[in-house]
Amino acid sequence: MNSTRWKLVLILGVLGFSLWALYPSYRFYSLSGQQRSHLTKIQRNKFIATAIKLGLDLQGGMHVVLEVDESKLSANAKKDAVDRAIEIIRNRVDQFGVSEPVIQKQGSHRIIVQLPGLQDQERARRLIGETAQLEFRLVRQQDELSRTLRALDTSLLGVTVRGSVVDTSAAQADTATAQTSARSTSANQNTASVDSTGGGLDSLLGSLDQSNLEVPLQQVSPDKPFTSYLVSYVNGGVVVDERRVEAVTALLHTKQAQRAIPKSSEFLWAHQARPIQGGGLGRVLYYCERRATLDGSKLVDAVTRPDPDNPTQLNVGFTLNRQGALIFARFTGENIGRRIAIVLDGKVRSAPVVQSKIPGGEGRITGIDSDAEASDLAIVLRAGALPAPVKVIEERTVGPTLGHDSIVSGTYAAVGGFATVLLFMLVYYRGSGLLACGALVFNLVIVLAALARLHAALTLPGIAGLILTIGMAVDANVLIFERIREELAKAKTVRAAIEAGYDRAFSAILDANVTTLITAFVLWQFGTGPVKGFATTLSIGIIASMFTALLCTRVVYELITSKHQLKKLSI
Repeated sequence: MNSTRWKLVLILGVLGFSLWALYPSYRFYSLSGQQRSHLTKIQRNKFIATAIKLGLDLQGGMHVVLEVDESKLSANAKKDAVDRAIEIIRNRVDQFGVSEPVIQKQGSHRIIVQLPGLQDQERARRLIGETAQLEFRLVRQQDELSRTLRALDTSLLGVTVRGSVVDTSAAQADTATAQTSARSTSANQNTASVDSTGGGLDSLLGSLDQSNLEVPLQQVSPDKPFTSYLVSYVNGGVVVDERRVEAVTALLHTKQAQRAIPKSSEFLWAHQARPIQGGGLGRVLYYCERRATLDGSKLVDAVTRPDPDNPTQLNVGFTLNRQGALIFARFTGENIGRRIAIVLDGKVRSAPVVQSKIPGGEGRITGIDSDAEASDLAIVLRAGALPAPVKVIEERTVGPTLGHDSIVSGTYAAVGGFATVLLFMLVYYRGSGLLACGALVFNLVIVLAALARLHAALTLPGIAGLILTIGMAVDANVLIFERIREELAKAKTVRAAIEAGYDRAFSAILDANVTTLITAFVLWQFGTGPVKGFATTLSIGIIASMFTALLCTRVVYELITSKHQLKKLSI
């Protein structure tokens, strides 16, 4: 009897713990959408940490397959490039605040990223795909820029640009099939084609009806094939009409232009366009040193802060390590009055003028348009730069509506299967069947509680695993009940028949469940997100079904037979 008492204490303890673990899930999912939107950040985070998570297929979200471009890496760097990229992407996603993301390696060069419940997909795409290579470069003096511009005009005489003309004539959709084809090709390759065989510069420009453009493009002079593309000059750079950025980029990549630009210098675009005088948008093209004086490897922290010059706007403050602080102090001290370009992934984020020596190893990145952009920039800088560029190979999105439909369908399937099994057990095994039904309910409670405490995500395959668990649990009870029937047919007492039935059924139940558990472990080890969800739920369900079938129902039988001398058993 003492053994039965301790078993009962264990069962009640497991039941109490399971109900406690499930209570936050009950509270959270019983709230309406409007009530959830009014939760504070602390309350939401608390629910996220304690409630059952829903997978990508149930609450919607984003599935992305990335490929790491290792073509420019050394042999040593290639060895762990993908693993380092996974760790950096995971750090970024964790700081982004996505619940239960799935980030794992696929093959030797690819990474799977699943972000359940994600709302701003474009923002996440930028966050996980940005290389985040931070550099500090000195902007060249105005006289150096002027000399290079003159050299470009001389070297580019006779070069004809074609692709950019098509890109700036979106209103001319019916001009010609050839121009439509060129627009498609240019958009896909994101680069202008350049013809250096001669002919008039911008020869197609005259065919444009510029009255349809909000701000007409200025004519390009054949005598100044580069500088006539420029709208204005700024300290250390030039401004180009946004519609001609592609053409100017193409010109700078020609062999003629590369010969005119000193090897120690490089033109870099600002990261985005700005309004320019006279209307329209323009982008600054900075003339910088090719070699970075300082890079992001020396950065230890990056946080968002209110801009001292504009408190309603955020900028990103950064802190360098001791070595970086010494380099930065010397760099700023030697270049007071000059611009320093803060470059991220080859684009100039800002180019502030050095007012004085900065000895503390701290600085800030300004010119950020939104709070979300500032927050994302701080995240990628803190997480570090990816070891190599990544490109999106596959992208899928699951809308919340599809997720809701999946939940409804899965719930109907689970409830329907559960109700059918309960009805069968009640009809076929009568009183003992009622005991098995109680064990099945307890089994489900344990599985869901374990998912909540282990922070595992419940997926649609996971719901399938729950349904399969019900079948496994019923199978164990059927084996036990059939063995008890066989013992009762031998004219044994009820108590002796129950004990013999459990003893004889144990080996068969153990074998069946262990083999299924091994299969579930293999699925979890080698499967992807949805398959892992199925394997996780199935594994927990198998352990729970053995606990409820072999221990819980037996304790109930022991309690009943110890208090009552049963002559018959309802089975």
